[in-house]
Amino acid sequence: MKARLSDYICPPRILSCEAYPQLAEQTWSQGEYIEPKLVQEAFGLEQIPDTAGIYLNQPNPHSEKARQLKWIVPILVALLGLVQWISTSRAANQKIFQGDFVYHAGISNPPVMTEPFEVKGSRQALEFVLHSPVDNNWIELGIDVMNADTKQVAASFEQGIEYYHGYDDGPWSEGSTVANRLVSAVPPGKYYLLIDSSADPAVPEKPFNVTITRDVPLWANFWIALGLLLAYPVYCTFRAHVFERTRWMDSDYSPYASSSSDDDD
Repeated sequence: MKARLSDYICPPRILSCEAYPQLAEQTWSQGEYIEPKLVQEAFGLEQIPDTAGIYLNQPNPHSEKARQLKWIVPILVALLGLVQWISTSRAANQKIFQGDFVYHAGISNPPVMTEPFEVKGSRQALEFVLHSPVDNNWIELGIDVMNADTKQVAASFEQGIEYYHGYDDGPWSEGSTVANRLVSAVPPGKYYLLIDSSADPAVPEKPFNVTITRDVPLWANFWIALGLLLAYPVYCTFRAHVFERTRWMDSDYSPYASSSSDDDD
C-alpha cells in the first residue's frame, strides 16, 4: 500500500498529512519543535543524545536576529548619513593657498619655500590639489607642511603626477594631469610649504600648481563606520541562508538545488 506524505512547515510548527489513495483516507497531525534541553529538563534526564543536522521545522536562530535588525539598521544608517550631511554642510571648504612653480632639471634643484598661509579654526583636514601639464612623462612632488612659528613639520608626503597616452589597436590613456592628496588633523596656525620636485629625465622643465583648501569633509570615516555598521547584519543574513540551505539539503524539492546536482540526476 502506498502513502502520499505532505509537510507544511512554518518553524517551529509543522502540519503533516498522510494520505492513502487506495483507502481514500487522510491523517493530519500537528507538531511543534522543542529544543532538546527542554525535553531533557521535562523528563529529568541526565543525558540525551547529541543532535545531528537541522530538523525540518527547527527555527532558524540567525533569521530571527536578521528580523530584529531589519528596522534597527536602516535607522542607524539614516542617523549616520545625517551626521555626515551635517559635517559636510558645515565644512568651510576655504581656499587658503595657491601657487605656480616651475621645475628645472639640473644637479642643483633646491626645494622651493612658499609664502606663508594661515589655517584657521580647530584641527581639520587640508586638501592639496596638484596640477602639472605632463604629457607622456611624469613629475613628483615631495611636500613638507612647516609650521612658520615652530619650524616643525606638521605633515609630509610625496605625490606623483603622470599622464600617458598613445595608440595600440585603438587609443589608450592612463593617469591624469591632476592629483589630489588629503592631509587630516592639521592644527590651526601659520604654515609654509617646502616643495622638493623631480621629473622625467627627458623633461628640462615643467610647470606645476599647488592649491590648498582647508576644512574639507572626510568621507573615509563615514565609509568605515558604514562598513562596521553593516558587517553584523550581513553576517546574520549569510548564516540564515546557510542554515536554510542545510535544512533543505536532503529534500528532492530544495529551492537551493544547484545546476550541478540537476546534471547528476
